[in-house]
Amino acid sequence: MTPGLREHKRASLRVAVAECLPEDMRDQTREIVSLSSDDQRKGHATTLMWTVCHEADVGWITLILQPKPFESGPLDDARLQRFYEKFGFVIFQKEPVVLMARSPKGRRLVTLQ
Repeated sequence: MTPGLREHKRASLRVAVAECLPEDMRDQTREIVSLSSDDQRKGHATTLMWTVCHEADVGWITLILQPKPFESGPLDDARLQRFYEKFGFVIFQKEPVVLMARSPKGRRLVTLQ
């Protein structure tokens, strides 16, 4: 999965190599570092998220993100978590920041308790 900008209509999403992870995990993991929509509540960001999730599934890539507003918007942290859960993201870290991950379809995320 190539890092970079993805766009759908008036929504954009940026995918990056997850530099926060150990080097041996970076080939199979990407981080969503931004998601925005200039025309909110129209489904553009949702469509873009499904497209990126499908791209990750094809490449057997795990996606991670921090469910924080990337820009000022109507969703608080809890609502963002619920938004990302629709795409299969689960919380795998609560401290020092909340992190969510999505395993490729057909694979299970292993979490440490």
